[in-house]
Amino acid sequence: MATALASLIGNRPVRPDVAMTGEITLTGQVLPIGGLKEKALAAQRNGITTIIAPSLNEQDIEDIPAHLRADLAFAFVTQIDEVLATALEPGNGRVTAVGRRRTSRAPARRAGGRRAVKAAADGRRAGKAAAGGRGSKAAAGGRGSKAAAGGRRGGKTAAGGRRAGKSAS
Repeated sequence: MATALASLIGNRPVRPDVAMTGEITLTGQVLPIGGLKEKALAAQRNGITTIIAPSLNEQDIEDIPAHLRADLAFAFVTQIDEVLATALEPGNGRVTAVGRRRTSRAPARRAGGRRAVKAAADGRRAGKAAAGGRGSKAAAGGRGSKAAAGGRRGGKTAAGGRRAGKSAS
């Protein structure tokens, strides 16, 4: 969770080939865990190549078979800053608004965008109603007509009989 927060605040994504395990204290110290072998093998099965683990678990690496250990790179750490240096993609030093990356793309289009322009050119009504949105729901048999036709509740028509295709149970 600390890595996810640092990624969000620093606008640096977490590397997709990295898995990590351990606990951190409020002072940033990384504490040991149990089951490193099982966690490492599960990570390897899922395509992970680098595993970040507490340095106090370094002796547990011997439990992992050598032929499986050869495909994994272990980073044993003692402090959270070591975790972040290994887990996060290199940054450009530029921090933007939290959760938003600055890109070179054109600014976002206003409501409707290309669809509205194309629909207007084709002589159709632009907007949600033309695409089956809220405006056309009643005309196309939306909620108002669904209840009268036996919709989800009851399964009966307005006349009180069973709908076609429904068997009496």
